[in-house]
Amino acid sequence: MTNRRRNEGRACDAVLQHLEQRTGRTRRDLRIPERMPDMPPVELLVTLGEQPYALEHTLIQPFREQIEWDRYFTSLTTPVQQAVEGHLPGRGTFTLLLPTNVRLPDPRALTSAQQAVTDWILEKARELAEQAPPNTERNYLPRGHSQEIQETLTGIPFPLKLVHHIHWARSPRHDGRFFITRYVPEELESLRLSNLRISLFGNGRNTGKCPKLLQCKERFGAMTVLVLETDDFVLSNHVVIREALQNLLVGRVDAPDLVFLIDTTGAPWTLWHLMSQDNPDPDDQHYDFPVDQLQDLMDRSHDNSPAT
Repeated sequence: MTNRRRNEGRACDAVLQHLEQRTGRTRRDLRIPERMPDMPPVELLVTLGEQPYALEHTLIQPFREQIEWDRYFTSLTTPVQQAVEGHLPGRGTFTLLLPTNVRLPDPRALTSAQQAVTDWILEKARELAEQAPPNTERNYLPRGHSQEIQETLTGIPFPLKLVHHIHWARSPRHDGRFFITRYVPEELESLRLSNLRISLFGNGRNTGKCPKLLQCKERFGAMTVLVLETDDFVLSNHVVIREALQNLLVGRVDAPDLVFLIDTTGAPWTLWHLMSQDNPDPDDQHYDFPVDQLQDLMDRSHDNSPAT
C-alpha cells in the first residue's frame, strides 16, 4: 500500500491530463486559492481553453477510524505473529481471523492480551491438529480439510477464530505456517456512506468539499471537479464508491460537475471517471498514469496565483 503522503498535487495533474486529452484544450492560469486572499479554499483553479475549472481533492477511507484501526491492529498482532510462527504442529496452515475494528478497552492491557491470544492459538492449534483426519489425500478429501474454533476470551472484547486448513495440493513446506487476517464489519457500507457524507458536505466543524466547489461555480462559472483518492485495495473499489456517491449526491444543488477516483495503492496510479452531472453512471473505462510522469501541482513552481 502507498504510504499516506500528500498526493493531491499529482492526483490533480492526472485528472487535468485526462481532461486535456478529452477536451483537446490545454491548461493555463493554474492558481492555488489557499495562497490568495478571499478565495474559496479549493485545491486548484485552472482554465482549459476558455472554461475555468475548480478541483478539490480528498483522501477517503471506508470509515473514519480506518487509519487508527490499521495502526492498532498492527501493534496488537505483530508480537503474536512473531511468537506463534514456527511453533504450530502438524500438517496444513493456521489462520487467525479477527474483526477489522479490534480494540482493547484498556491500553495498559495490551501486553497481557497479546500473551493470552498467543497461548490460546498454541492450545487450539494442537486441538485442531489432533482432530484432523489422518488421510487427507486427493482421493479421500478432494476439497481438502478445513476446521475452525471460535471463542471470546475474558478481557478481550472481540472473537478469536482459528482456522486449520489442509489441502493435498499444498506443498509440505507450508505445514505449520501461521497467518493473521481481518474480516470486514457487517455495517461496512453504512460506515462508508457516513464517512463520505462528512467529507462531501461537512459536519459542523469542517466545511465539506461540495460547498467549496459550489462557491467556485457561483463566483467564477467554474466547472467543478471532485478528485477522490483511495489507497485501500481491500475494502474499497470504484463500484462501491460510485454507488455510495450516487446515494449521496442525487438532488444536491452542490453536486460536482465531474467526480473522479484515483487509486494510489500501487504503480501505476489508476483513474476512474465515477460520475458527471449529465451521466451519473459512466462506463468502467479506466486510465493508468505512471507516478513519475505526474507533476506535483501544489508545488509553488506551478502556481500562477498573484503575489500577496
